[in-house]
Amino acid sequence: MTLVKKSQSQESRRREYQKDYGFKARYFPPDEIEKKKTDVLGTMFNNEVTLAEMARSVGAHFKYCTMTWNSGNFCSLAASNSKENLDLYASQMSTPAIPHEYVYETNVSDAATIAMTDSPV
Repeated sequence: MTLVKKSQSQESRRREYQKDYGFKARYFPPDEIEKKKTDVLGTMFNNEVTLAEMARSVGAHFKYCTMTWNSGNFCSLAASNSKENLDLYASQMSTPAIPHEYVYETNVSDAATIAMTDSPV
């Protein structure tokens, strides 16, 4: 199973600001960036989950989980009950080309530890 999450909170808003003025401003005029904030971000922020919440949900159904993508506020996780299959799946992926300043989390282990402590599988 592959999952995508978008982080929430004050930190999430800081990351959006970083993307708006450190990346998007290179390609989009200010009015388009503002329009996106109005049209999209409110809904997105209302439907976000934390990495710990996602790890808790994954841990309820799968034994193994790995992060396959992380950029800005987005993370992608892959999960399986077979470590061998999950490792094979992840090994077939190319290394993402993400600028270092947009990488915040590098694995789910801390979130998984928090999630499993809160609600053991």
